[in-house]
Amino acid sequence: MELISTIVNNIKAKHIMNNSIIKVCKVHNLFNVLKLMKKNKQNAVIVIDNSNRKHIRDLLLTIEDLVNIISEGITLEEYIDKNTATYHRGIDIEDSVNEIMKLVKEGYDKSIPVYSEGRIKGVISPNNVAIFFNNLLFKVNDLFSKILDNIHDAICVVDKEANVLIWNKSAEKLYKISREEIYCKKIQEIFPSALLPKVVAEGNSYENIFNSPRKGCYNIISAKPLMDNDQIIGGVSCDKDISELIRMAGLLSKTQANLQVLESEVSSLNESRFPFSQIVSNNNKFNEIIEFSKNISKSTINVLITGESGTGKEVFARAIHIESGRKGYFVPINCSAIPNELMESELFGYKGGAFTGSSREGRAGKFELAHNGTIFLDEIGDMPLNMQPKILRVIEDGIITRIGSENFTKIDVRIIAATNKNLLKLMDKGLFRKDLYYRLNSVLIELPPLRERREDIPLLVNKFIKDFCISYGTNIIEIPPDVMNILLNHHWEGNIRELRNLIERIVILSKHNKFDISYLPNDIIKNYQVSSMIQAKDNIDLSEVVNNKEKELILKALKITNNNKRKAAEILNIPRSTLYFKMNKYNIEL
Repeated sequence: MELISTIVNNIKAKHIMNNSIIKVCKVHNLFNVLKLMKKNKQNAVIVIDNSNRKHIRDLLLTIEDLVNIISEGITLEEYIDKNTATYHRGIDIEDSVNEIMKLVKEGYDKSIPVYSEGRIKGVISPNNVAIFFNNLLFKVNDLFSKILDNIHDAICVVDKEANVLIWNKSAEKLYKISREEIYCKKIQEIFPSALLPKVVAEGNSYENIFNSPRKGCYNIISAKPLMDNDQIIGGVSCDKDISELIRMAGLLSKTQANLQVLESEVSSLNESRFPFSQIVSNNNKFNEIIEFSKNISKSTINVLITGESGTGKEVFARAIHIESGRKGYFVPINCSAIPNELMESELFGYKGGAFTGSSREGRAGKFELAHNGTIFLDEIGDMPLNMQPKILRVIEDGIITRIGSENFTKIDVRIIAATNKNLLKLMDKGLFRKDLYYRLNSVLIELPPLRERREDIPLLVNKFIKDFCISYGTNIIEIPPDVMNILLNHHWEGNIRELRNLIERIVILSKHNKFDISYLPNDIIKNYQVSSMIQAKDNIDLSEVVNNKEKELILKALKITNNNKRKAAEILNIPRSTLYFKMNKYNIEL
């Protein structure tokens, strides 16, 4: 209503009045006046009473008025003299159309004279009023449509049958459906899970409901019923497109993740202040390794970490560095990933112009970057033999020299090395220096493979599921017991890394938070089936079953008799010599 009032207040009576109305004197013949009106297609006439020159009076008469005068058998002049005042209610030429609306509301249905300084300047007939309101309706509707089309949110209005009545341009853009395609169609035909039919049926309002109608499209929906005298006549929804916000949030999250990776590589401001707390285990032996690693963290002693690929050697190295409290960077370097000819420049850096293609400013090596921090030499078993004496010198003297430079630089670096190879065998083959091995091997940490700590598999599975579900923005999924059993019995040659990659695959493939065994790689399923068949075959080996049971009974008899062999043989109902024989057979010692 405020919108209509604003429009109406700016429209004056002079804008809609008919100012080409016929004017006649009161002495005119009535029939001539009617002919004149018919000729000019007018339904009203202004009669000027100028009998009093000092006060000229205008009166408005319609065709109906003139017909009544003729039926009375009097002249126009006699009628004017008898009716000193007009019964047509008038308005001023500067009045807004609101004044006309007031008269219409009061039930006034005659022509309205429009005055200016006491004289009639025009007439507003009932037909003029009807045309005005009709035009006003179209104007308001057009303005309303423009307002809706300029709203950034998608607006949809349906009737009580859920037929679409309004579909603005933002809705077209958001859902890629034109107004013509959806107009007057039931919205559930286009969107089967649409919220508006539910709103119309139940009469409930919904606020800020998250929705993803198609891939890459995300929005927030609010919907309310439209009421008329407590009756639901339809519903309106407002869909706010947040796809760009989601995309930007994802980009920001990815950027932050990349930044965290960079910071973890070269900054002492690590994300986790207590990294050992992120290493979880239910295995007693592994927990002892964790505790041992914590204890040696505060020292400056060099550490050698061994273990199969994927057992978490770099995780332990990073945890030791952060636990140590050293202020410098944690700088990892994979010795197997760097070509032999570039190894020295990567580790020790070079002076500007030291060789063709080198930077004029020179570059610091990894050891310099790790000053006051820790350098992690991963895959140390692949370190070229000619580089090993130079590493040994750094360990012994604490100095490095850039390629092309004669100046040495004193550094304070803790060295943590790691390998999945047998360094003792490499030494026997002359591929690894003994003196370097013993300098690196001040403290040895041996990480067991995952298959030797199977009780940790459920713990790690749940941790990785939580991490990846948060990372991918999905709900936490549950691993069925039969699948967990498969994971528990898998060999895990790739260890924790293999398990972690598998869980990421499962989280990505799982739809509607449901897990399907088909998400497991074929090799894991086949290996489990083969293992189950072998186990089943072993379980029905009669000889083994009998031997196991026989040993169990002998141990039980000995326990009952407090290891008295004579009494145990009596309980078992066998000769004492037979008992001695079987105890020897089953390696039973007292």
